[in-house]
Amino acid sequence: MRLTAEIAGKRVELAFDTSKPQGVRGRNSDNARLAEVLGWTPTRSLREGLGETYAWIASMVGAPAVSGAGRTSSAAASASGFIRP
Repeated sequence: MRLTAEIAGKRVELAFDTSKPQGVRGRNSDNARLAEVLGWTPTRSLREGLGETYAWIASMVGAPAVSGAGRTSSAAASASGFIRP
């Protein structure tokens, strides 16, 4: 949540209700099997991918894209092929 808020340029206040069940604490991906079987490895960090995705969504809804948190500008997303001219 913190990374997404940072990329979006939003300030959020997180509140945790410790009286409720915690659920899944986190999910981690081990891409070793993908690399072994398919020869695929990620080309972007999570921050870069989320930044490009946010910029693309912002361009689709007409919202201003925020830059400065990874590759989050519309120009970066366009250069990466996420936005078609």
